[in-house]
Amino acid sequence: MPEHDAFVREIVEDTLAGLGGGSGSSQATAAPASGFDVAAAGAPVVRVRRRSGVGCLVGLVVLLALVAGPIFALVGFVGSAEDTFDEITGVFDSAPDAERDVPAAPGQAKPPSGLTGASLVSRAGFGKALARLQKAHMGRIGFIRLAPERLDAQLVKGSRQRSAQLDFEGELTRGPTAPGGAGLGSVAFSAIDRSAPARLVRSSAAQFRVREKGIDYLVLMPDPGEGHRWIAYFKNGIYVQGGRNGRVVRRIS
Repeated sequence: MPEHDAFVREIVEDTLAGLGGGSGSSQATAAPASGFDVAAAGAPVVRVRRRSGVGCLVGLVVLLALVAGPIFALVGFVGSAEDTFDEITGVFDSAPDAERDVPAAPGQAKPPSGLTGASLVSRAGFGKALARLQKAHMGRIGFIRLAPERLDAQLVKGSRQRSAQLDFEGELTRGPTAPGGAGLGSVAFSAIDRSAPARLVRSSAAQFRVREKGIDYLVLMPDPGEGHRWIAYFKNGIYVQGGRNGRVVRRIS
């Protein structure tokens, strides 16, 4: 999935560099300079086969197809919330194809996963994170990206907005304020169910081919009809929509 603000991992890799055959291929087969006979000198002649332009095009088409699949699924889901989604797509990540454990750096605690330990997706972890954000008095919730090891939020206060990040060890980082908050939807802290993220993960694991440990992250976004909604993104590429209380609404992909 994407794009990004300052707190979200960068996903886009420069995959196009290896697809095309550059000018170096044609230069490698150029005739030797006049006055020097390579064959006569006894040196072997190496011929470099130029990469097919058709092969490069096929590779590019396959790459675009792989990237476009999850995007089309997500666009089909948001429907009436398209305007809100456009404001926050920059912070969405593409779900990885396989589960992985993130190793801890020397001297640092290992980041949690799933719903156990210090995971911020658990009821206790999410409740503490919300309480910490609320005490910071940065405004109402405009958007949340919640992973076991980190919470990223966009907060709205009057006509201003700002980002904030809170990790599983309790370190809070505040982003700078910026204009533009007046037109954004927001959710009061008191309206957010602390059990919703964990409930959605558990319910998804019971109904679909996912595991609790396989949760990558969840997203909370305002919803004009329901107040707000949750989406759970699992590492195997399955996305599940949940209501404001975290109960499963449907599987998206």
